Amino acid sequence: MSLLRRTTGGPLVDGRNALVKALLEVLSKREDMAAVLNEVVATLPDLSEEQRNNFLENPLEYFFPAASKPPADSIPNPRAAKPDDLLARINKALARRTLNMELPAGSADREILRQTLNDLLNQVVEAEGVHLSRAEKERLIENMLADIIGFGAIDAYMRDDTVTEIRVLGPKQIYIVRKGHFEAASQTFENDGAVLRVIDRITAPQGIRVDESNPMARVRMHDGSLVTMIVRPLAQQGPSLYIQKMWGRLSAVDLMRFGTAPAEAMDFIYTALVSGVNIVVAGGTGGGKTSLMNVLADRLSLNPQVTGIVTIEPVSEFQLSGTRVLSLETRPPNIEGKGEVNADQLAEFAVQFHPERVILGGTNGAGIVPLMESGTPFMVEANAAADELVEQWREGLTAAGMATRHNPLRVMRVSVLLVEIRQLPQGMRRITRIAEFVPDGTLIDLFQFHFYRDADSPNAGELRVVKDGVSWPVIRNTRTLKRMKDAGFDMGPLFDPKAGN
Repeated sequence: MSLLRRTTGGPLVDGRNALVKALLEVLSKREDMAAVLNEVVATLPDLSEEQRNNFLENPLEYFFPAASKPPADSIPNPRAAKPDDLLARINKALARRTLNMELPAGSADREILRQTLNDLLNQVVEAEGVHLSRAEKERLIENMLADIIGFGAIDAYMRDDTVTEIRVLGPKQIYIVRKGHFEAASQTFENDGAVLRVIDRITAPQGIRVDESNPMARVRMHDGSLVTMIVRPLAQQGPSLYIQKMWGRLSAVDLMRFGTAPAEAMDFIYTALVSGVNIVVAGGTGGGKTSLMNVLADRLSLNPQVTGIVTIEPVSEFQLSGTRVLSLETRPPNIEGKGEVNADQLAEFAVQFHPERVILGGTNGAGIVPLMESGTPFMVEANAAADELVEQWREGLTAAGMATRHNPLRVMRVSVLLVEIRQLPQGMRRITRIAEFVPDGTLIDLFQFHFYRDADSPNAGELRVVKDGVSWPVIRNTRTLKRMKDAGFDMGPLFDPKAGN
């Protein structure tokens, strides 16, 4: 143990490198290396606590302090990180060993699979004639576990609650949205086949196969995440997918806590909903339309006075707690171009159930015409900004005079409450406008978003009630407020500049 006490000077300095190298090589091959190092420390009672910790964390540093440390490349360190190409070669060798093996694929058998992979990895490492640290072994085993029972290169992002969106554009480009910010991922897939295996794992429970004959699909996973996929020959960069992870069931309280809208705005929209006012939720992709509609629809479904709701979507996204809900899905045509069931057809059918409200999600306006003709109240999701949508409606009013099935949103023969929600540059989602669009083409603002002058402000701005002497005479005569008052909810004082004075 005198060797351990000598760190500088003396005749041992010249021969010390070889002894340390041999010692570390022997120790590194033992599974109980940590226990051996603790035994060594136990024989040195005069070491301080700090010295003991330093020795256990890095024995080599103890032998070669900074004052006499030889060049790094002259010290063989079996624990040094291996080049990525070596780890990749070992990973491929491990993959070949598991190719034709019967491996447990369920998450419940994860520990059994881990032990099996660990045994195989030890065989591969011995055959390759290299040494791997415990961290490197763990990394390789985790990679294999992700490939076998997980989602490969995106497995960690699927399990990360701070990641809400994942984009895979071919095997070598992965992007994520973490806490509202878009960023390039550090992981990539090895090749097209690795991405296709993930796609197969996602679509298999749905009984769907994505291949050259059926190169596009959109499915919902068991956890509620929505996945859009496309493969070659349509996707030139290779198989690609976009995953919108489900955050879990949100409530109106959650949206207010997130700052999506103030309490008076959320109460106003919901009151309009239960009063039978037609509502269009507008905004771009990823702006939060579906989340807002789900919160409103769920709250409506729990209202004991609401006797029936019908939802129509291309892929079911709404998660409603109430029991008086009929959920319908459109169906695209098959390979032969047959079997399509569109939103208009489902809306015509839904009217026969005499629901109090029909909710159209992801149809971008398709299905509205049958509801307008029948007078059935609706709430619809429109993938467009409010100004763009209003311009389309106004063009339709002056040019067409009647709605068409190809563009049913161009003409509105009924009053509509327009709610715009979008994602701001800072990453947060905010309701930025609530207005009534009336058949003569007039847009009456009820709530407007006011941006703060400080562009770096974390809140960006706030949604405020339109409350001034010029607007009030017009606002109090809107169909929305009259409809709400007829239903027993007088929201007029909210906009009256004299209220509360």
